[in-house]
Formats: sequence, structure tokens, C-alpha cells
Amino acid sequence: MTYNVWSREDVVVYKRMLAIGALVEEHNPDVIFFQEVTPYIRSIFESFAWWKDYQCSPVSPEELATGQPFCLLMSKFPLKNFVRWKFANSPTGRSYLEAEIYPEPAATKPIRVATTQLEIATPLAPMRCMERYMQAEHAITALSSFENVVFGGDMCWRDGTDRPFPLPVWVGSTPGQCFVPMS
Repeated sequence: MTYNVWSREDVVVYKRMLAIGALVEEHNPDVIFFQEVTPYIRSIFESFAWWKDYQCSPVSPEELATGQPFCLLMSKFPLKNFVRWKFANSPTGRSYLEAEIYPEPAATKPIRVATTQLEIATPLAPMRCMERYMQAEHAITALSSFENVVFGGDMCWRDGTDRPFPLPVWVGSTPGQCFVPMS
């Protein structure tokens, strides 16, 4: 499950998080990617019964102290080898988060999971197409050395404005091996 929770805390935030929490309870996903989480939104999620069923990606005290939105990765499977970075070309502090999950049975290969929120396009302001494309390319490159990958999040992609998403070459070369949703 991936969900942009919308960091606006001034717009019925608790009611919105209750609705998202109800979706988590209803669908009971093994892995969740959240974008635009604030420290307050995280504290709301922590109060829900389903929170204890998941391992959550760490957020540094420094990151929490800024009050800026961040991504969370949650899994019912063990999470290891976290990587989090801010995109160097992001004027709004967008970041990327990845980790490995180890589903059962233990002999199963780990799955590299990653989430991000790419630079947003805002009409009447800079569209940030180049920044968004470079961020997507950076994320895809970071994941390219892994055998099993799930990448989800808020790509902020605009089909009429942005270039085609920089999918790795193996997507077209392995029919039936990949699921790539199209808008």
C-alpha cells in the first residue's frame, strides 16, 4: 500500500489519519509506503492498534526536529539495511528511503523496497520537470543492482508534461516478470 497522507495539519488532519488508518486495517498490507508524514502525523499513527503490527523505518531526531514532512516505510516482515537521503537537487527537501524486507520462508530472497515523493509540479510556478526526472533516475539507478525490487510512492508525474518515466532496461526485456502500472 502506498499513500501520500498530505502534510497539511491545518485541514482536518486527525479525521484524515483516521480514514487512512481504517484503510490499513481493512486491507492489512504487508508493506506500507507513506509520504508527507510529519512528526504529528506519525504520532497519530503510533496511537492506532495496527501500528504495533509493523516495523517502521527510523527517523532521526534531527529530521523530526525540523518538522518537515518525510517518508515512512512500514513492514510486517523484518526490515534491514535502511538507506535514506535527501535529493541534492530538491528545493523543497524531497527524500528517498529504501530497505530490505525478508519475507518467510527464510530461504526466500530479500526484497528491496523503496519509497519517495518526487518534486511536485505546481502550476504557475516552476514545473520542476528536470528535477523530478533526475530524482526518478537517481532512485532507479540506486535500485538497479537489486534482484527483487518494489518501488512505490508519490512520483508527482504528469503525463502531459514530464518525459517518460526512466524505467530500467530490464522492464522491457523480461515480459511477464514485471508489473508496471500505467496511468
